[in-house]
Amino acid sequence: MRFPTPPTRAARRLLVPLLLLALAASADAQRKPRVPPPGEPAPAPPPPSAPAPQAPADTTTYRTAVTIRAGMALPLSHRSLDEYWNGGIAGSAGFSVAVSRTIWLGLALDLGLLPFDDEAFAAANPDVPPKAVDVGWGAVAVTLRADIAPGGGIAPYCTGSLGVFRAGRAQYQVVVQDRRVTYYDIPGATRMTAAAGAGLLVRFSPQLALDAAANLRYIHNDPDVGLLADLGAGLTIFF
Repeated sequence: MRFPTPPTRAARRLLVPLLLLALAASADAQRKPRVPPPGEPAPAPPPPSAPAPQAPADTTTYRTAVTIRAGMALPLSHRSLDEYWNGGIAGSAGFSVAVSRTIWLGLALDLGLLPFDDEAFAAANPDVPPKAVDVGWGAVAVTLRADIAPGGGIAPYCTGSLGVFRAGRAQYQVVVQDRRVTYYDIPGATRMTAAAGAGLLVRFSPQLALDAAANLRYIHNDPDVGLLADLGAGLTIFF
């Protein structure tokens, strides 16, 4: 019985490269798309993959808003008030309704407190004992807000208001040598007021925004208040 003759060393050296070429040709053929012969219809392309599900966008139009702010107020005119009283805390709350895409009408309540400056009074009247009286004030007004760039994440706006203003009474009078001397006299009267200002909305979501605003308030026919500036920041909630 004859056994097959084993391949020689030269044949083994030639066989290894041939096997590698055959494997490479097979892998290349698998990568290339199959070309159908003439007359055979081309295979249909694979169906496109379905897009990942996404949360629906919030397209709700919010027509009402509530704004709450806190900050400070500073008297700007009339000698007795801006000399003897410092800037103090202030706050506001308002409700508004959109009448168009950019215009909002509403009502607002503003409150503040101006603390008495004992050192300023003592410096102006060194021989007179100070009488400290903090002055509170409040205003109720109809407001109008005009959005400059609505719909964005950061939206500037301008605002105006018209209403009534009332400040607390503060009076200091003494009699010196049969003569009455008045150091300050802030009457507790209700007067017309108008204000104008500007602000900025920074939206955290379609229903919640940071609201910062600055206003200049004029009190009509008031010799002791006149002009009052306020600056505040807070939140506006849309619904």
